[in-house]
Amino acid sequence: SEFIKTFNQKLGNIYHGVLLHMYDSNFDFEKIYQQYVDIEELDVREQFLMVKLKEELKEIIKTIKEKEESTLLTNRYLEKKIEITDSSIKIKGIIDKLFYHTVNGITYYAIVDYKTGNVKLILDYLKDGLYMQLPFYLYLVEKSKLFSNSFCSGLFYQPLLPSIKDLQDKDKNLKLFGIVSNDEESLSLLDENYQHSELIKGLSFTKQNTISSRMKTFTNKEKDMMVEMVDHKIKEFKDDILNSKFMIQPKIVNQKNISCENCPFYELCFYEANDYVYLEKEEGEEDA
Repeated sequence: SEFIKTFNQKLGNIYHGVLLHMYDSNFDFEKIYQQYVDIEELDVREQFLMVKLKEELKEIIKTIKEKEESTLLTNRYLEKKIEITDSSIKIKGIIDKLFYHTVNGITYYAIVDYKTGNVKLILDYLKDGLYMQLPFYLYLVEKSKLFSNSFCSGLFYQPLLPSIKDLQDKDKNLKLFGIVSNDEESLSLLDENYQHSELIKGLSFTKQNTISSRMKTFTNKEKDMMVEMVDHKIKEFKDDILNSKFMIQPKIVNQKNISCENCPFYELCFYEANDYVYLEKEEGEEDA
C-alpha cells in the first residue's frame, strides 16, 4: 500500500531541512523554508498550521545560535551519514549534528539529534534493545573511526517544539537535553560556561564544585560499555534475521506497552498477553 506521510512527519522534514542550512553564510530563511514546504505538498489545513510553526522555527534558529556561542566545539558536521561494514552486513545512520574540535591531538565531539516530538532519555533498557538512538550514533562514530583520536563530550537531543507558552520556560526547554562526560576539560570545551550552562539543560556545579545531580554523566569506561552493548545488540539482531527468528515480544515498562505504541500494524499483530516481556526500572527515566 502507498505510504502516506502524517503532518508530524512533514513538519519534521521541513524543520530538519531548514536546520541543515542554518549555518550557511548566505542563509536565506524564506527561500529555504519555501523550498522544503513545496517538497512536502501541504494541504490547506496543514498550510494553516504552518503559519505559526514557521515563526516558531525562526525563533528556534535564533535561540539555538545564541546558545551555541558558548561552545568551543566550533566545527560541525550536519546530517552526517556514517556507514560501516561489520561481519558482512552494512550498518549506517545519519546524525543530525556533530560538534567537534581538536585540542592537543584529541578530537572532542558531541552528538545532537533534533526532535520535533516528545523527548525521553532512557538508558536503563539499552541491554533490551530499546531507546538506542543516541548510543547507536555513538557506536557509529566510534566504530567508524571518523576521528582518529577522539573523546566523546556528550550525547544530546535538541527539542524543537517544547509545549511551553511562557517565553522564559520555552528558552530553557530549547537547551540541549542529554548526558555528558564527567571530564572537566571536556566540559569546558563543550561549554565555556559549563558551571552555569545556558546551552545544556541541568548542567551546573554545586558549591562543593561537583556536577549537579540533575545532570546525567558518563565516564570514558561507561562510554566504551555503551558502544559494546550496542555492538552486541546489532550482532544479536543480525543473527535473528539470518535464522528467520522474529519473536513477538512486546516490552512492558511501567505497565505500558512501549513496543507497539507507534506500530502501524498493531491491530493486525498476532501477539498474546503471554508474549509480553516485563522490564524492571533500574536507574529511572527523565523527560526533557
